Amino acid sequence: VVLQTIRIGLTVTFINFLIAFPFAFWLAKNLKNTGVKLLIFTALTVPFFLSPVSRVIVWRSILGLDGLVNNFLIYSGLITEPLEWLIFSEFAVHLGLLAQYFPAMVWPLYLSISLIDDETIEASLDLGAGIVRTTAWVIFPLALPGVIAGIIFCLVPMLGDAVIPQQMGGGNVLTISHSLSNYIGSRSYVVGAAIASIVLLVLLLLIFVLWLVLRPYGGLGKAFEQLKR
Repeated sequence: VVLQTIRIGLTVTFINFLIAFPFAFWLAKNLKNTGVKLLIFTALTVPFFLSPVSRVIVWRSILGLDGLVNNFLIYSGLITEPLEWLIFSEFAVHLGLLAQYFPAMVWPLYLSISLIDDETIEASLDLGAGIVRTTAWVIFPLALPGVIAGIIFCLVPMLGDAVIPQQMGGGNVLTISHSLSNYIGSRSYVVGAAIASIVLLVLLLLIFVLWLVLRPYGGLGKAFEQLKR
C-alpha cells in the first residue's frame, strides 16, 4: 500500500509538472490579454473553494458507466459496451488527483517564472541557445523555487488525500490515507498511529531525496536566494 501510494503520488506529480510548467510559462510571459488572464486566474482559484467530494461527484457523472464519456462513445459507434476502467480504477484515481492538484502546481510555478527577467531569456535565445537549452539551463534553474514549492504542494497533500482514492477508486485502489481512515473509523488507533508514523517517514524520505537532487544547484537555500529580490 505504501509503495502504491508513493507510485501514484509521484506519477501524478510528474504529469502535473509536465503540463503545468509550459502552461505557467505561457501564462506568465506570453499571455498579454488581461481579461483572459483574469479568467484563467479565477478558474485556477475557484477549485480551492469547492469541496473535494463535490468535484468527485462531477467526475463520476462524466466517467461512470452511464456517464458522458461512455454515452458519447456508444452513440458514436466507437464502442458497444461501456468502458468499465474509466471509473473505480487506478486510472480514475490518477485523473481525479491530476485535476485536484493541478492549480497547486501552477501557482508557485507562475509566481517563480514571473520573477525571471525577459531580457535574460531573450539574451539566451539571441546567443543561439535555442528554446530547449534555454529552458533547461536558464528558465528551469531560475524557476527552481517554484518547482520545489509545486512538488511539495502537490505531492504532500496527495499522500494524505482519502476522498479521491476512496470515491474514484471504489475500494479497488488502496492508499495510505484510505487505510488510515479505515483503521481510525474502526477505532484501531494503535494501527492507525503506526500508519501515520509510516506517512511521516515517507515524507522525510522524500525530503531527503529532494535535498540530494538539489545539491548540484547549491541546496535549498541557494535555490531560494533569487526570491530575496
